[in-house]
Amino acid sequence: MGFNAGGGNTIGSHNIFIGTESGISNTIGNYNCFLGFHTGISNIEGSNNIFLGYEAGNDNKGSYNTFVGSQAGRSNTSGSHNFFAGTEAGWGNIDGGWNTYVGLYAGRESVSSFSNVSIGTFAGQNNQRSQNVFVGFNSGTSSNSGASVAIGFNAGQNMSGDMNTCLGYSAGQYANGHFNVIIGSQAGQNLTGVDNVIIGQQAGMIAKRSNIIIGNYAAKTRWANWRLYIDVMDQD
Repeated sequence: MGFNAGGGNTIGSHNIFIGTESGISNTIGNYNCFLGFHTGISNIEGSNNIFLGYEAGNDNKGSYNTFVGSQAGRSNTSGSHNFFAGTEAGWGNIDGGWNTYVGLYAGRESVSSFSNVSIGTFAGQNNQRSQNVFVGFNSGTSSNSGASVAIGFNAGQNMSGDMNTCLGYSAGQYANGHFNVIIGSQAGQNLTGVDNVIIGQQAGMIAKRSNIIIGNYAAKTRWANWRLYIDVMDQD
């Protein structure tokens, strides 16, 4: 339904195409539902997809995807088993699969990542790694981290390293290291270390290796290695 909607369909069946040139290239794809201007316009053989919104799934040739929102999943070609909801959510994804991106620009420009969950405006934008959970405004944006969890406003933004857990406002922002647990507002911000447990507001901001740091501002401005550090208001 709509100008040239499903116009190229040959043997594809059980499809619904509604909108100008929606599904126009579909020839053998089955069980698709495309609603909106240019939705799934390049889809040829992709099946079991749902695209809703202006140019959602525009370049898609993959299967088992759900894209909801203006240009959601627009660049997806062979990626499958993705769920993108929000304006330009997953825009730029090409062959990544098994991702869930929810929010304005969530997961945008993440090209080949797999098994990520990014929820929130800009969450996981430009993340190129896999198996992450980013929840919160700008969480995990431009991170180079795999198998990590970042929850909170700006949590894990520009973070590098694998298997980190960051909870709190800007927790682990710009951090560079592996196997860290960082909890608290701005905790572990800018740290360059591994195997740390950091709990407290602005705690362990320059921690190094194998520390347990507990308390607001604890070890905020002191290098710490192989230490149990419990303190409050350590700002000298």
